[in-house]
Amino acid sequence: MSSTNNPNDKVKIAQQDFYTTSRQWTKYDKQQSLEIPLIAGQSYYIEALHREGSVSDNLAVGWKLPDGTMERPIPGIRLSPFQTGLNLDVKLPVSAVPKIIVTGPVEINKDEETILSTELDPSAIYQWKINNVIIPMSNKNFLIATEPGSYRVKVIKNGTVGLSETVDIIGNNNADMMNLSNNKYPKDANETAVLLKVYPNPNTGHFMIVVCMPASELAKIQMMNNLGQVVYNKEIKTQNDCINETVEIDKSIPPGIYTLKVISGNKVENTNVILLR
Repeated sequence: MSSTNNPNDKVKIAQQDFYTTSRQWTKYDKQQSLEIPLIAGQSYYIEALHREGSVSDNLAVGWKLPDGTMERPIPGIRLSPFQTGLNLDVKLPVSAVPKIIVTGPVEINKDEETILSTELDPSAIYQWKINNVIIPMSNKNFLIATEPGSYRVKVIKNGTVGLSETVDIIGNNNADMMNLSNNKYPKDANETAVLLKVYPNPNTGHFMIVVCMPASELAKIQMMNNLGQVVYNKEIKTQNDCINETVEIDKSIPPGIYTLKVISGNKVENTNVILLR
């Protein structure tokens, strides 16, 4: 690894001389480097060299984030290919400044999501920041703002980088985002309208759902992937026609967008849950 984006500055930080099975990260001490501080927003050159022995060889590289999260292997969103012949003293050329579109309120609101988006280009890489801090796994052309702050997006395509202007999302002092157990959402004229909310969303698999739907004493909570497969299923008792339930999703469930469904009697409510890891 290099302390810069120049391969000429690289030093060996870890090595592995003997066989391990795939993803066997801690068999030998030399597999792991010492802790290496990195500066947010700065590029670093890294490489892994692998020489095949006989059979069943494998190679993977992982790292630990400052919050202790293990990313094993390092996901592609963190990486970009090294370009030979690139003048490493010059920053990548900047493309047109991406424009952020705000859908919903410009303040965090318990009744309506604030969605930030930019133009979709399937060949581009997206990375969102809040207060100049990278938001983990924010690799889509859209982001749901879950906390107040200054947001911006970086778009990388064909070796060029575009960084948007900041968009400020403010807090709502009157919105109690978590303590909703004593509140009922207004119903429509047919007395069937309900409002299913998930806090926080996106999340890492631990979240709260709140919904008021007059129906039976029992309700079922389900979460399904885009193939319709149920990855979470739980039956609970309702209290005063309201559900205020903490959900813990198994860590084996991969990140993605899931459909959360609450079934109570003959009434069904659903919403999307964005799961990060």
